[in-house]
Amino acid sequence: MVIDSASFDFTLELEYDTGFVCQGDTMRIIAHAWTGSTFKWYFDNNLLSNETDSVLLVTHHPQSTAIFCEITSPLGYIIRKYAQLPYTFPKYNITLNELTSDTIIRCYPLLPRNLSISSSNNASYQWYKNGLLSPGDTLRSISVTSEGYFVLETTENGCSAISPVIQVKNVAPAVIQLTPNYLTYTCDEDSVQLFAIGGGVVDYKWYLNSFQIENAFSDNFYAKEAGAYNVKVSDSNGCIAGGGYARVLNEPCPLPIFIGSIPTYTCPNDSIILEVESNPDDKFSWYINGISDSSFTSNSCIVSQPGSYYVEVESKFGCIGYSDTITINQGSLPVAVATALGNTTFCQGDSVSLRAQFYPGYSYQWYNGHYLIPGAVSQIYKAKTAGNYRVEVTNSQGCTAKSVSITVVVPCILQGDAGEKNVVTSSEPIKLNCYPMPFDNYLQISIVSELSDNLIAHLYTSSGKLIRSFEIPVISGENTHTLNTKDLPSGMYLIKLSGNYVNESMKVVKQ
Repeated sequence: MVIDSASFDFTLELEYDTGFVCQGDTMRIIAHAWTGSTFKWYFDNNLLSNETDSVLLVTHHPQSTAIFCEITSPLGYIIRKYAQLPYTFPKYNITLNELTSDTIIRCYPLLPRNLSISSSNNASYQWYKNGLLSPGDTLRSISVTSEGYFVLETTENGCSAISPVIQVKNVAPAVIQLTPNYLTYTCDEDSVQLFAIGGGVVDYKWYLNSFQIENAFSDNFYAKEAGAYNVKVSDSNGCIAGGGYARVLNEPCPLPIFIGSIPTYTCPNDSIILEVESNPDDKFSWYINGISDSSFTSNSCIVSQPGSYYVEVESKFGCIGYSDTITINQGSLPVAVATALGNTTFCQGDSVSLRAQFYPGYSYQWYNGHYLIPGAVSQIYKAKTAGNYRVEVTNSQGCTAKSVSITVVVPCILQGDAGEKNVVTSSEPIKLNCYPMPFDNYLQISIVSELSDNLIAHLYTSSGKLIRSFEIPVISGENTHTLNTKDLPSGMYLIKLSGNYVNESMKVVKQ
């Protein structure tokens, strides 16, 4: 039977270490009753079936509402009494800021990382490293390196809690190499492929002049624009690394332009020179009928056969350009025949007309010996002095031929009042020869002259540009003059001599 506790009383005594109870602390409740009594304990009206002693150990929580003991005396009386529970302070959860896992990654270079507590309680703190108290680390935050960390937080009521253990992992980022990592040239609309070489990379970002390139997220990139390129990569730990810089310059491709007028015919037993503008360090490859000719490696090519010709030019940056294709046809020699229209022997003051055979499209130039007669460009020339006359005929293809000489003799020249006669024989007063052919650093000019004279030599390019003039004193007989040609580029040139009785020229070629 249950009787009122006022008649048969017992006491419940609560024991705990402090004047308050923290969540999770253990209290001891003692029932003081008659000897031989039996005990039942109830927690929040739920019977604790295994608790039958006079002492109850219980971990109290703020949500608990009641605890009581039911005693049955030796005589069968049943008495119940509730315990007056103290105020229980709740347990605070310790949250460490900016954590998504129990591991913090530190990437090289190992910049400091901070752990801090997101609690607004008035509390004290003590940090531990690898399970050992860390003296002096009593603030809400701590700079971490590579140990395991946790914090003990104690509130102003004396209740404490321990945070989870946080591990710090020091990670070296991916090693990445950008290649090519030197100054690289691209040509016009061409590009150069850059590679980011390295393992463990999960993300790539390419940059040009410090600005991120849109949609450039692979391990290679085709660089067209000039500038400084670099790549930044991330590994699976989120560590970021760079691969250095590659500088790209954009250069135009060469545009070979032919110098001078371009002939369209090559004449039998003759040659022409094709020459293009050039820059220092350019490399040249000439193509004849589409096939490379390794014998020509300068900016000029000697053409003696018909065909199609063009040149490939490679600049010092590796950029390649091509000239236009020039078609050279096979020319034919004109017919050069000169006829005297009268007696070729006559006295001073008389003359004879010399006529070249006419063909449509021919042009003419008359010579006396080796010397060009200025202005004598008609089909007919009137010879008034002694000499060996011939005509040079040029057809529409630019091919030339010279006729056989016609000797004109003027044996009667009146001298003074006495009427004496001198016989004058015609001859060629000078012969010009140049060697070796082709020449290199020096050109030997050989002049055989019947007379002494001071000759002026002029050196022209194939396009007719005068590049040098110099004096050559000659005496009767054989004369040799050495011309230094080291500074001349390869190509065809014209040597022209002029003097009192001389007007002579010769084509020469530097290899």
